[in-house]
Formats: sequence, C-alpha cells, structure tokens
Amino acid sequence: RDPRLQGSPAGTARAAVEKTVSQTLRQRAQSLVAAADDAFSLSETGELIWQQAVVAHLHFNQDDTHSAQLSYMQPQARLLADEALNGEPRQAAEARLTAWLRQKFATELAPLYALSDSKELDGLVRGLAFQLVEHKGNMIRADIADTLSRLDQPLRRQLRARGVRFGAYNVFLPALLKPAPARLLALIALLETDLKDGAKNAQPTSQQSARVKSTLATLPGPGLTSVTREKISPAIYRACGFYVTPTRAIRFDMLERLADLIRPLLAADTARQCFVANEQMMSIMGCSAEGLAEILTALGYQSHEVAPAFEPQASEAETSEPKASEADTSEADTSEAETSEAETPEAEAPEPEAAALSESEAPTLTVMWRPAPLKRGKNTRRKAGAKTGRPAKGKNPQAKNGRGQAQDKKPDMNSPFAVLQSLSLDKQPDKKR
Repeated sequence: RDPRLQGSPAGTARAAVEKTVSQTLRQRAQSLVAAADDAFSLSETGELIWQQAVVAHLHFNQDDTHSAQLSYMQPQARLLADEALNGEPRQAAEARLTAWLRQKFATELAPLYALSDSKELDGLVRGLAFQLVEHKGNMIRADIADTLSRLDQPLRRQLRARGVRFGAYNVFLPALLKPAPARLLALIALLETDLKDGAKNAQPTSQQSARVKSTLATLPGPGLTSVTREKISPAIYRACGFYVTPTRAIRFDMLERLADLIRPLLAADTARQCFVANEQMMSIMGCSAEGLAEILTALGYQSHEVAPAFEPQASEAETSEPKASEADTSEADTSEAETSEAETPEAEAPEPEAAALSESEAPTLTVMWRPAPLKRGKNTRRKAGAKTGRPAKGKNPQAKNGRGQAQDKKPDMNSPFAVLQSLSLDKQPDKKR
C-alpha cells in the first residue's frame, strides 16, 4: 500500500487507486491500438494474445444482420479488461483486435471469402455458392442432387474456377483441407456449438476453454487422412474436411481417390454394374475388410453374394490319349465286360470320403458391391393416373359390381328428364318388333 495514503479516508484511497488503474489501462489500450499485426496471435481455443497475455476472446455476433450460418464471416473480439477501461479507449482497442481477426480469417479462409464476394455469379450458381459458404465450404452431394442436375458444364466451370470440386460424394473446396484453415474451421464449429447451447453473451470460462482444447486434440492431426471416429459431432468433423461413418472419419480427397478406383470397375462390368473390394481400397482407407464394408455401405453401396461362374471340367475322353488301334479297342471291350460281371451292386455306392470331398469342393461365394438404387421422394412420385391413363385409386367414377361390370345408375323419379329417359327406353323394344 502506498504510504502516502496512510491516514486518508477509505473513499479517497479508493478513488486514487481507481484513477491510477484507469490511467494505466488507457495507456495499454493506446499501445494495443498502435501495435503491428504480427504482435497479435490467436490460440487454438479462440483467445487473442498480445504481449504474452490473453487480452480478448473470439466471438460471433448472431444479430439480425448476420445469420447463424454466416456469422463466422464477421468475427468479433471481446476485450478482457477491467471496468475502469471504458468509453472510447475500450472501443478503440476492441475495434483494433476485431480488424486483425477479420484480416486473419480473410487470409486463412480466402477461398470462402472469394466465393462469397463473387458478384458476377447469378442464378443457380450463386445459390449453390451461398450454400457452400453457409456450410463452411463442403456439402454432401446427395443433399444437393436436384440442384446439380440443373447445372450444366458451363455453369459448373464458373465454380471450378473458384476452387470448387464436384466430387463423387461431396462438393467441397480442396484448399480448405490444409491444416491451418481446417483447424480454424473446426474451432469456429466448436464455438458455434457453444452459442447454440445458450451462452450468447456469457464470457468463456476456463472450463469451456479446456473442453474446446480437449475436443480439438482428438480431431485428426495434420497429415492424417483416415482415423477412428471419436465422440465428436459430425458437423465438427465436416468443418475440418472429414466424412464420417459410424466408426471412421475419412478426409474428402481420399474418398475421391476411392471413387477413382471404383469407377473403372463399374464401367468394366457393364452387365451387372458391380465390383469387388480389393486391397488397394483398404490401403487408401487405412482399414480392414470389415471397415471398408462399413465405409462402402455409408457411401450408398449395397453388397450381395454371387457364386463364381461355373467352368465345366474336361471329360476323361477329351484328356485321354488318341484312340488306340482296333485290336486294342477289342481287348478293352472284353476286359470291361469281364470287370462288369465281377462287380457287385455294393461297389456302385459312393464312399463317405468321396461325399465329403464333393462338399469341400462347393464353390465359395464372392461379395459384390453395386450402387444402391436412388430413393424417390414424395415430390418425385407420379400422381395416380398420370401418363398411364389409369384412374386414381378411390376416384373411379364408375363403381363396379361383384362381376366386374359397371352398375347402372338408378334414375331419379323426381326429375322430369329422368322420367322421359325411362319412357324412351321402355319404347325401344317395341320399335324393334
């Protein structure tokens, strides 16, 4: 305690301390505003560090101007400082840190920002680009199959020029699979999960930072392309560029290498459109045969067992030596006749060893894989009677009797037209006579 404050009232001492602290904080805020960009850094848990001290936290403001999916494009810095620092100095420090954050995001996630700022895109292409930005640069291809079916090659070329790859299973930006952008997108997904849990305005606690750090530590490290799946949300895996199955996580580009192996096998089998899983596929996926079967099932393939094609063995007559002379043939006929007389009915019964051998020679089944048929949704089903001429179910205007003939509708006797029609029908037989 300052000896100059001895004997002073408590209020006077407190006011002097607050004044000194406020002046010190203002000076630090001014130094922070004037600092260069390389003086700041972002930790793996979303903390902004300056002069080896945590000065702010990464925050996403989900207000009316930014949707929940696009809030990560406009990050904000929430300053960690005492209430003694207020007013313009505090706002200037937060603005400086926010500007540095947005510059870092624009650098690390440059493909996403370029796709978002493409004003020349129009129509379906612009809509698909907006969806990719919302989903952090990747989408499951099956989820946007309807949109892709309406995009011709010239339109797709516009997105390919901006780094978009139309893969067999995912539409994604390969540049975001690098370690730096992948880790940043994973951090963004984790912080967005905290916002969804209801902590919009709460300051990050040490427990939350520890949880974020432990979750990021379990994600695949740089260079890993196929790993065992941990208990992490699929959205976080996809944010860092991994496709998830029930037990594994595979990077998007490795799935495309798997598709490159499957595609020629399907093209070679034009009749059945099937393929057999091989060791090269297991090597790329880094898993066993059971793991590969799970991956193929998750990708939309169906397995079935097929017996190998039957190849008749050559008969003894085809493998025997050329025919002998007529003398040898006659001798063979006489010997066969003698042996046939000597044989008994018991010798004709098959031995147990021969029966066991025939069972062991049973053909082994081969597991084949083929693309699963596409499921038609409710919107794609044809309406009853459309293009077939058949009436809709339950809407047949002519009810049928038990013999399959249409029942005659009874005339309404209260109607004069019905009475005239019945009289005309009664007179028709007389005219024929």
